[in-house]
Amino acid sequence: MTQPGDPASLRAALDGADGVFLITPAFAPDATEMGLNLVAAAQAAGVRKIVYNGVYHRDVRRVRQARLPRRQPARAPHDPAA
Repeated sequence: MTQPGDPASLRAALDGADGVFLITPAFAPDATEMGLNLVAAAQAAGVRKIVYNGVYHRDVRRVRQARLPRRQPARAPHDPAA
């Protein structure tokens, strides 16, 4: 069983995957950490595509992700064969 907060289990689950569809639990306090863990694990596993499905609440004050500091976008390692 993969745990969203455990980078090692995510990495093992993504081994050999070409793409990932990411849906985090709406308004979970650690949704951002879960998403970033998945992106890091996907990079380590060589995943080439990530699709993220997000939700905004009509009360934007509840949207924790909207107040996060800006980060550099995650980039997959360069693959000359791509």
